[in-house]
Amino acid sequence: MMKSTLQLEPGVRYDMPASFGPTILPAATAVPNATMISTAFDSTPEAVAAIIAPHLIVGDVPTVYVNRISYDSLDYLYGRGYQEVIVAMNARYRDDSEEIAAPYVCAVWVNQVAPLIPGRELMGHPKIYADIPEVVEDGSGLRFEASEYETCFLRGEVRALKELPAATVAKIRGSQTPYSFGWKYVPGPNGTVDVDYGTLARTDWNYERCWVGEGESWFLVAPPQQLPVSSRVVSTIASMPVVKRRPAFVGRGQAIIDRAATRRLGATTPRL
Repeated sequence: MMKSTLQLEPGVRYDMPASFGPTILPAATAVPNATMISTAFDSTPEAVAAIIAPHLIVGDVPTVYVNRISYDSLDYLYGRGYQEVIVAMNARYRDDSEEIAAPYVCAVWVNQVAPLIPGRELMGHPKIYADIPEVVEDGSGLRFEASEYETCFLRGEVRALKELPAATVAKIRGSQTPYSFGWKYVPGPNGTVDVDYGTLARTDWNYERCWVGEGESWFLVAPPQQLPVSSRVVSTIASMPVVKRRPAFVGRGQAIIDRAATRRLGATTPRL
């Protein structure tokens, strides 16, 4: 019998199926046109602590973000784009050498498989597939939704939008964090765990135009028979207390997904 002659080059990134060569994804992708629609609310520290990964602590303000994002014309998709919905919450990471404040991405729904796989396997972002139609824009504002197996589990809207002046947009670009926390958790056979550590990922948003207004998102609870993959996620987020609604935000411009900047976080338990 002949043994496999396949050899993977050290230091080169591969994605499954790894037998057919290195990853198709570049180290960084510059998205020429991206739109962020962000709704947010403050919850309780206890509700956030029950969801964030074990290597993190709750942020100074327990804000929960529901962000609906459009990415147009990606390089590795040869001009195609995708849509996603991100749920994240303020968190902090501490060890002996550094302290980082950033949103922890606890759930992501994506409508394309190609960006779903590296999000899970490299960045530690828990991406799930969903149908995410185009944003509906009318005179009253913007509306969006997401569904699984034809069951709508998310609706959101922003309204009364007012465009921000260029000087304010520049301040937002300079002050926002490009980082987000993830948690790479990969189960192994027979009840083992192959991978369990935190990650820090980077996406730079270079907004050209921004708006603020009013808005909110609603997660619509449905049984597993209708939402076989997302029902537990949706019901948990829907049950989080809403202490205060935050202003809605819309930003449009270039986004740079810096995959090469993804790094492993050292501590497996938070340093308080």
